[in-house]
Amino acid sequence: MGIVSLINQGAMNQGSLKQASSNLKVERDFYAPTYELIVRAGRGAQPFTITEDVKRYISEIAYEDNADQFDRLEIKLQNQIDADGERSVLSFIDSKLFSEGHYIEVLMGYGNSLFTVGAASLVKKTPDFPADGLPTLVVEGFDLLHQAARRRPKGGVSYKGYRESQ
Repeated sequence: MGIVSLINQGAMNQGSLKQASSNLKVERDFYAPTYELIVRAGRGAQPFTITEDVKRYISEIAYEDNADQFDRLEIKLQNQIDADGERSVLSFIDSKLFSEGHYIEVLMGYGNSLFTVGAASLVKKTPDFPADGLPTLVVEGFDLLHQAARRRPKGGVSYKGYRESQ
């Protein structure tokens, strides 16, 4: 039984992950746009794809590829209302799935033809509780150059008493 069958039968829990596998082919509608998010918890960690259970909460994915700034990824999760009542995104606030420092690769396309749009390291989660709508959670990340820009070289030389022009 494939992983897709397990998801459809409800055998996988909310927020669970499935191991990414190159030999697993999922049949999708050829004309429908689709996406996959591959999560890596750290360097050398085994990559996982986000399951359909989690994808139900995702209402928007934006990846900005900037030439002048860092590439930026934004994933917006929104509460879902189903037959059993409201399902909350609050479970993702403390979840390890979208933890800071996790690396997410975004693949988009049509049907089974997906290509890598970009990848980012997660830096923050921002919950929003509007008075007139459903709660949302925005997960934000930047490409790996963002991490390099935050580091300062060790043992740098400083020139006191000189101007930049000298």
